[in-house]
Amino acid sequence: MAYLALQATYALVGIGIAAPRMSMLGGAIWEVGAITIAPITEEVMWRGYALGRLPKVYNYHWRAIFITALSWALFHGPNIHLIAITFAAGIIAGYVYLRNHRLIQVIMAHLFINIWNWSAYLLS
Repeated sequence: MAYLALQATYALVGIGIAAPRMSMLGGAIWEVGAITIAPITEEVMWRGYALGRLPKVYNYHWRAIFITALSWALFHGPNIHLIAITFAAGIIAGYVYLRNHRLIQVIMAHLFINIWNWSAYLLS
C-alpha cells in the first residue's frame, strides 16, 4: 500500500519508478529501503555536498541553508503542505549541520521522521 502511495506521489511529480509488481515481501523490502536509504542519500547530497560547498560560494551561511532547504522541499513533491514542512525541516537540518559538521545527527533525525511518518500511514 505504501508502495502505491509512493508511486502516485512520483507520478504527480513526473518521476517514474521502474519497479515491477511486487509480492508482499518485495513491497516490505521496498518500504524498508525507502525509509532507511533515502535519509542517508538525501542528507549526504543536500547537507553534506551542497551545504558543504554553498557557504563558500555565497560567503553567507543562511543563504546557503535557504537554498538547500528550498531545493530539498521542492524535491519532496507537489503537496504545498509537504513542501512547507520539508522546507522548515531543511532549515533546521541545515543549521544543525553547519553548527557541528556531522551528518549522523541529521541522518538519524531524518530516519526517525521517516519511520514515524510511515508508521502513522500504515496504522491509519
